[in-house]
Amino acid sequence: MLYGGEAGIHFHPQTLPWLHIKGTFSSVVGKQENGEYLPFIPANKLRYEIRAERKKLGFLTNPNIKISALSAFSQDNPSPYETVTGGYTLVNISAYTEVLVSKQAFIFGISVNNLFDTQYFDHLSTLKPLNFYNQGRNISISLKIPFAVI
Repeated sequence: MLYGGEAGIHFHPQTLPWLHIKGTFSSVVGKQENGEYLPFIPANKLRYEIRAERKKLGFLTNPNIKISALSAFSQDNPSPYETVTGGYTLVNISAYTEVLVSKQAFIFGISVNNLFDTQYFDHLSTLKPLNFYNQGRNISISLKIPFAVI
């Protein structure tokens, strides 16, 4: 038997139209007929984010900043061939903007995933039995130059 669900909320305050608040919760349970749990069932997870964006801010077009997080609960219901996996929380932050130079757009961005360099095992990781943690802090800088063929 396999069952679960996901529920979320996306909130835009009328008095602050540039602010977005979003959160989701997901859960899956899998059991065999003998009552044992199925392998590789993900832990319950809570995802949330706060994002601020504007159409224009000085010479910047569509600037936005986002702080998000993922909280994975402990997976206390492993199959007989798995071990319990501890919970963890990962925090991410990103900022993007567009700059117009002579009608050409340049989109600049920076993001940091796993901001606090949390050491964690995801329950679905095939490297967990080898004691290899999932990815640590990841910093990304991007430049996108969109163009059209006429």
